[in-house]
Amino acid sequence: MKPPAALLLIILSALISINAQDGKKTLNTFDVETNLLVFDDKEGYVSGVKQSDIKVFEGDVEQKLTSFKQLEQAFDVVIVADNTGSVRSQLDDIANIGKIIVANLRAEDNAQLIRFVGREQVEILQAWTNKKADLYEGLDNMYVEAGPSAVLDALYLASEDLIKRSAQTPNRRFAVVLISDGEDRNSYYAEKDLFKLLDNSPAQIFTITLTKELPKSWWGQVPNRKTVGTVVKFVNKIAAVTGGTSFILREKSTKDDVYNSLRALLIELRSQYVIKYISTNVTKDNNVRKLTVTVADGPNGEKRKAYFKDTIVIIPPK
Repeated sequence: MKPPAALLLIILSALISINAQDGKKTLNTFDVETNLLVFDDKEGYVSGVKQSDIKVFEGDVEQKLTSFKQLEQAFDVVIVADNTGSVRSQLDDIANIGKIIVANLRAEDNAQLIRFVGREQVEILQAWTNKKADLYEGLDNMYVEAGPSAVLDALYLASEDLIKRSAQTPNRRFAVVLISDGEDRNSYYAEKDLFKLLDNSPAQIFTITLTKELPKSWWGQVPNRKTVGTVVKFVNKIAAVTGGTSFILREKSTKDDVYNSLRALLIELRSQYVIKYISTNVTKDNNVRKLTVTVADGPNGEKRKAYFKDTIVIIPPK
């Protein structure tokens, strides 16, 4: 089904790692959380959709929804920008990606800008605001510093602040957008700390990962550097466990690839609904799953269309 022209969603087959959240779960059940958009036949947002109106399929197998929540379209987003030496040649790209996100904010949206290097260099460049000029200025004021990168620390501190904010203004969408090469080398916090913090919170993490300067393999590289493959697994896991999406920009990615990734991100941030289900029949091998969703007609027979991610890859824990 073709998305509406006014909000053309480029569906990315992003690799998503879904991990069990506790030791009681077996290898054949995994929680999946994703965003859902519903439009009418005039390309307008539809509110009032019920859980019973939605059906989700992995391949041809219907999945049982465990949670269905409608949110306001307004959102609060923390833009977390990598300013380490490893992204020196890409700092302008990071700033421009941030500016595109800011340019698409509406009056009811708010954003905060954080830059980071090492664990002692996580800095709020612009506090919460809906003033685009202030956010643009913050992005222009970013600068590179030496030091081993602390991606997890930056995400933890950004998420912690966002969770406090969500307690004051519920039912909005809350998101962290990480713009980075994704190479964590010196964080105090571990993945498990971040996931524990975000457990049952409304905050989702989206990652835009610039990999062109990362080593392709371990051979002949500086000690403690992360390869492209390692980083991709890392950011995919973070996005998936928190219900966000991972967008990977590679060495040969074009400007159109960047634009399409950002367009998909912004449409996810506009999603009215968050759904959860338990994926079943997961084996020890990688599982590429094609997702489809259907939505029932409205109470008066109005036609409705639903969009969300079309593919996930489930990677069970070892």
